[in-house]
Amino acid sequence: MAGETLFALILLIGLLALFYINARTWRREEPRNTAPDEPFADEPPKRSPRRTLPPAKPIATLEIEYADAHGEVTERRISIIQIDAEVDEEGAFHPESMRAYCHMRKGNRTFMVGRIERLYPPGETTPIRRRAEIYAWFAELCRQVAEADNSQVTRR
Repeated sequence: MAGETLFALILLIGLLALFYINARTWRREEPRNTAPDEPFADEPPKRSPRRTLPPAKPIATLEIEYADAHGEVTERRISIIQIDAEVDEEGAFHPESMRAYCHMRKGNRTFMVGRIERLYPPGETTPIRRRAEIYAWFAELCRQVAEADNSQVTRR
């Protein structure tokens, strides 16, 4: 008799637990719309597809060959918006990354300076290939922008 009572009690607890779980996941009734053209109160506003426009006044526009995180190299034309660089005690810039509009992807992207394989400076046909020269070119660009009292260089 005690075994049957224990079984019935466990069965009852299991059914109550299932009922509780189902009751919490039942669909709630949709709010009633008062006018046919008004959105529901809890419905997010409809947005147009996102488009990123090129910057109005970029720091520089240049061609690069860039290796992504997987090592795939692509040729890109970018318009630099902002450069992120560390500044040492002597005031020298050490560029790390940059925010730029990518004309290939048609959107703003973050590019790591260390992943640039080749750099074609504006107005030049010979690329810069050595990493030290690429860093030096960006450091000089940082210095020029910072001297112009521009907030497009983020110092760390």
